[in-house]
Amino acid sequence: MSFNDLNDLEDQSGSFAPSSASPEFTRLSKSISQRIFTITSNVALIHRFIGLLGTPRDTDKMRSSLMDTLSKTKDISKDLVPDIRTLAHWDPDEIGPSERYEQQKLTGDFQKAATDFQNAQRLALEKQKDFVNKRREAIEEEQAEYEASPDGRGQRLKHPQQQQTQQGIQLLDHAEVEFNEQLIEEREQEIQGIEQGIIELNEIFRDLGSIVTEQGSLIGPILLLVVGKKLMKSDNIEENVASMAQNTKAASRELTSASRYQKGARKRACYLMLILCVILTIVLLAVTFPCHLVANVKALS
Repeated sequence: MSFNDLNDLEDQSGSFAPSSASPEFTRLSKSISQRIFTITSNVALIHRFIGLLGTPRDTDKMRSSLMDTLSKTKDISKDLVPDIRTLAHWDPDEIGPSERYEQQKLTGDFQKAATDFQNAQRLALEKQKDFVNKRREAIEEEQAEYEASPDGRGQRLKHPQQQQTQQGIQLLDHAEVEFNEQLIEEREQEIQGIEQGIIELNEIFRDLGSIVTEQGSLIGPILLLVVGKKLMKSDNIEENVASMAQNTKAASRELTSASRYQKGARKRACYLMLILCVILTIVLLAVTFPCHLVANVKALS
């Protein structure tokens, strides 16, 4: 296997790297996700405020916070609709499967958050109406116990026995009635604001429904386009995979052969050194033995 073959394998493996989405898509999807989280958090806060309605902690400040949170959540929902539409109509050539999944997920998350917000709106409306109805009933019951006095200057209890048991009550406490009526008027204004918010949220749901319908109609062509592209490239991918497998096997065989060759070369080198040592020993013996023989003969003579 040559270095060119290795480079070819590297280029082929690089073709499997996933493509990243455009920065604009990423920024938009992140912004949408953050605002959906804000809606969800506001809905939880609205439910806490609703739980305080009709309790000793039902104050003007608390109801003002409730109405403010309802208004802000409604505005966030309205602002999200065009961004959801933009995300749903994003160019399919610029995004991959994970981004298409993100489109569907964010649309579904927004639907759920808007539905939860709508339920919170209706619950707040129901609680406010219950409060107003109870206050009105209390005023009507109190007023029903009185009738115009004969001199026309005030009111008196209709039943004498009640007048005897309640000698301290001569005239209807107009200050308390005025306070309750003012409180009812404030609550009715808040009710009108909640009802208006529900109407606007219904419009948001209509827009969102059209987006979901359009998104569903786009899924088919997008999937066909994606699948078609994959089918067009499937032969090349299969060929690349097969080629990579063949080249890998060939490289493994060549590495095994090279290893065997190196082992054989080491063995041959060892044998050659051994032979050279034997030859050298023989040569040395051949040279030194006659010299020793001549020296021994001379010594004897």
